[in-house]
Amino acid sequence: MRSKKVLIDKFGRSDLKINGNDYSWTKQVDGHNVLECKLTKGHLRLVINKDYASASFREMISDFGIYLKDYISGSNSKDEAKKDTERASKDLERAKKELKRAEENLERSKRNLERAKKTNKK
Repeated sequence: MRSKKVLIDKFGRSDLKINGNDYSWTKQVDGHNVLECKLTKGHLRLVINKDYASASFREMISDFGIYLKDYISGSNSKDEAKKDTERASKDLERAKKELKRAEENLERSKRNLERAKKTNKK
């Protein structure tokens, strides 16, 4: 498991429990579990107790989770987010053009309706 080294580097060995090929870390604050991390064959689970974890700790673990996801999958979340933003921007521009065409069609239809009303009055 290549993620094992990354987890050991991040969480250290002091809170590490090894049972065969299963690795688990538990971080406690004031007697409360703040973080549980379990690595078993093919599975990784991170659980944060938001009631006892500080905001900075939650953010650090969230960032680490993104790093781990990228590390394990070989992807890059920042590049994917940039592509998603570019795609959304293009979609927005396309929608703006469609809205403009629809508004122009509405105005054209209103003018045609007014002409038809005038023609019918004669």
